[in-house]
Amino acid sequence: MRYAATAVNNSKYRSRLQIVADILFVAENGAKKTRIMYQANLSYDLLKRYLAEALEADLISINKDEKSYITTQKGKAFLKNITNIVSVVRGFKSSSKAPAKMRWC
Repeated sequence: MRYAATAVNNSKYRSRLQIVADILFVAENGAKKTRIMYQANLSYDLLKRYLAEALEADLISINKDEKSYITTQKGKAFLKNITNIVSVVRGFKSSSKAPAKMRWC
């Protein structure tokens, strides 16, 4: 499964959900903090904060033997749901050309 939630909004900033999804995507097959930090494009302070939140929500777990993080089944379900929502939103945006009679603005 390929994560495709980036560039849904026109903002230059990512939402909290996008950041968590980026972390979970990087850690799907296991990743250390440094890899997550660089591939999710986060500062170390933000990484620590979001990893703590993801751990608390049971979206990610720690492999203490390898000192790495891995996305849990709950985290994979979260990624799948976010990807589905993004595809629906993108489809809605592209087909939002309503006939003239239906335009209220």
